[in-house]
Order: sequence, then structure tokens, then C-alpha cells
Amino acid sequence: MYSVTLISNEHVGSTDCLYIQADVKSRFDLRPYLKLDGKFDVTICFNSRMIFAGVLMKLFGKTNKLLAYRGTTSKLDFGSWLSFKNPLLDLIISNCKAVKDSLIHDGVPENKIRVIYKGHDEQWYAENEEDEKGDFVTVMNYRKSKGFEQTWEFVKKFFPESSLTVFGDFPEKIVSMYESKNLIFKGFKVDCYKYLSNYKVFILLSSQEGIPKAAVEASFKGLPLVLSPVGGIPEIWSESAVFVGKTVSKESVDYIKELISNDILRQTLAEKAKKSCLEKLNFKDFVNNFIDILTGINGKV
Repeated sequence: MYSVTLISNEHVGSTDCLYIQADVKSRFDLRPYLKLDGKFDVTICFNSRMIFAGVLMKLFGKTNKLLAYRGTTSKLDFGSWLSFKNPLLDLIISNCKAVKDSLIHDGVPENKIRVIYKGHDEQWYAENEEDEKGDFVTVMNYRKSKGFEQTWEFVKKFFPESSLTVFGDFPEKIVSMYESKNLIFKGFKVDCYKYLSNYKVFILLSSQEGIPKAAVEASFKGLPLVLSPVGGIPEIWSESAVFVGKTVSKESVDYIKELISNDILRQTLAEKAKKSCLEKLNFKDFVNNFIDILTGINGKV
């Protein structure tokens, strides 16, 4: 048995590890480090701001090994020398091969990266909430990489009679600018997967991704997926989603129109998407792979 501490600014659920929820605004915030009592075998940090706190732990002898999690293909900035490129960091766990490739491109040594697909359990997404019915739904917070404008322009241009419902945190000025009869903003909701089954098609035309959790949730809720082929998305749904790139083909548009009107076709594609998640994002596999990393990096069997 060995000791593990997790540092995150979001709650990560129940765990047998020591878990520090650190609401830090700066890489130089020392509160996570000051809370610690004793020494740990492994420390895992779940975003770049937390890594510097982990580096301090290692410098001051509070942890033997330091791990970090990376789930996006966004480019590393100069501050990454304090985080993902820090020589005191022992290993980076990336959630897909695309993230690994992105890290290597940005100068992280390949031998310091290990790919583990983040696991999901279908039962986590079993609950449903009734809501207004609609054709298209998406889940995103307002960031350029999430492709809100591209997603809405696509729906508006090719499906003018359809509505798009958006769950997520958006600035008021954006909501005021865009909201209309066919574009409905629902705002941020905890566990918004509960509402997804009220819609026919999940759409997310982002420009950068690891593996979007919203697409996983939509798969488990029985929705077919319309996605951009970026990041780790093709690794999971290569044969079970409709891909829309920069050039939109008439065949793709016609197929999506058929998805909206044809219940059987919609169910068939949705079942393929769900099967992809069950096979490639299996929670037990995730746990076993994570245990292998922890035991290996700490030199214990």
C-alpha cells in the first residue's frame, strides 16, 4: 500500500487518496502545500496551476513522485516551464493520443507521457430530466476553441427550421447578441446530461479537443453525434459519428437531415456511439491502467 495525494481546483469525487481542493488563482499560491502533513509517495495534479504547488511539495520533500493530468491539445504557453515542462515532473497522463502528440510537439519528452483514456460508467448518466424538446443540443462553456459560432452558423445555414439548445456558461453580451427563437441558451447546469435525451442530435464543432466529456455523456444518453474531427475525437468515434470539417459536404448535410426525421437511423448511429464509449472508455480498464502507473512509477508491485 502507498500514499497518494490529489491536488485540484474541482472536486474529483470519492477517493481513498488524500484529496486537496485548492481554489487557487495563481501558480504561486502556496495554500495547497501548506495544508499538507506528512510525506506522500505520489502526488497527482489535475491542472497546470496545481502542478507548481506539486513542484513545491517535491522540493520540500513532501512527495516522492509528481504526476500531472493533461486533457486538451491547446498549445503550452511560457508558464509551462513551471508546470508541464518542469524537470521535477515525473510523468504526464494524457487522456488520448492526440494530447500526447500535442505535448511532444510542444517539447515534452515522449518518455514522460503515458496515454490513459479516462473511464466512464454508463450508470453515472442514468438519470433524466424532462425539458423542452428540440432537434440539436450542445454543451460547452464559451471559449473560442469550443466553436460556438461555427456550430450555430452550421445549424442556421443548413437546418433553418431546426433549433439549437446550448447548455453552458456564456457571457450575457453573447446571449443577448445571439438568442432567438431557434437558438436557446439554458445556462450552466450541474449534471446537464440529465436533459440531453430531450433532443435528437448532439453537435459540437470545436477546433481543439481532447475527448469532450459532453460527447461521452450524449453517447450514453442515446444521441447520435455530429462532431468536428479534431483532437482525440476520431480515436473514440471514428466509425460512430458524423464528422463535419471546414468543408461541409452535401452528403453530410443530407445524412443529418435524415437523422432528425428517421428514428431508426438515429437510434442505430446512437447505439454505435455508445458502443464506442463502452469499448474504449471502459471505467475498469481506466482504473487498472491507473493502478499500473502508480505501482510502476513508485517502484512497487
